[in-house]
Amino acid sequence: SDAAGASDAASSRVAEVAAAEEGAWVLVDGRALGLGELVPAFQAHNVDGGTVFLLTEEHLKELGFSVVGDRLYFVELLTQLYDDIVQWSSSIGVQLATHPVPPLRQLGLSLQPTSWSVKDVCKVINAVGLGEYMELFVEHRVQGDVLFNLTEENLKEMGVDKVGDRLLIVDIVQTLYEQVTGWQQQQVHQNSVLQLGQ
Repeated sequence: SDAAGASDAASSRVAEVAAAEEGAWVLVDGRALGLGELVPAFQAHNVDGGTVFLLTEEHLKELGFSVVGDRLYFVELLTQLYDDIVQWSSSIGVQLATHPVPPLRQLGLSLQPTSWSVKDVCKVINAVGLGEYMELFVEHRVQGDVLFNLTEENLKEMGVDKVGDRLLIVDIVQTLYEQVTGWQQQQVHQNSVLQLGQ
């Protein structure tokens, strides 16, 4: 059936992403696409199965995709692959998350990131495996009250040169923002319910 074929195709593509996570970084076999020489750039920039779907055409230029058609083709391929993975995960009832936020309480952090010191921000950076950038966060005084305004361009200016690392930091900050605003909305709702019950 068509559904079984689509499921098999999606499963096959998910396996390719899993292979990328293991360092075998050839998303859909770069050699078959004529892009095998670019694989080392992906590895050098820490682009993996979790950050590959965040790549834009500008990132691909930075990674060495000099031919416009190759960049556009790769972006289209990534879009199709991502759509297949989302459809497949929905069909089995699994919600995908690229980069979960580390457990804040286990790190001894407040659930209010805007109150974090630079040291607190560095705890999160270290917890996601990017401790090599902690000095940059200290040097540039990135604390909680500016964390949600941090852009990829800011990270590049700070000296975070690897595309995958910048994408990971931005993705985690975005996920953290979504969690925090969700927590705040939950708190407002709970307070409203308590006031109504009084």
